[in-house]
Amino acid sequence: MRPGWQNIWDASQVNVIDITAVPNHHHMHQATLNIIGNTPATLNALNAAATPHSVWADGQIKQTKSALAAAFPNDDAWGPAAVVDVCREELPRDTLATVDSGAHRILLSQMWECYAPR
Repeated sequence: MRPGWQNIWDASQVNVIDITAVPNHHHMHQATLNIIGNTPATLNALNAAATPHSVWADGQIKQTKSALAAAFPNDDAWGPAAVVDVCREELPRDTLATVDSGAHRILLSQMWECYAPR
């Protein structure tokens, strides 16, 4: 990982809550509070106690997804983007994908569509 991408915030200056299924052993970022456990159950418990309110302007999520799709097009005939696109189309919806760090990780994180929390 590029040094400028490590610890991009100071967890003592901003509140960062990391909710994960496993402990953070990668040390690429730190959190003010780490919650390790069943991620969907944790989020459901937090959601049950929350008062819902809209935080996104109308259409903002759709516009952001469209901008990402345009920035990382999947129409390459061959190459990393084509591999990610074909895998997402052909593999089951619950497939977990992993890559090493670097450009392929960045590409996968922008192109891989997840349909449910882990």
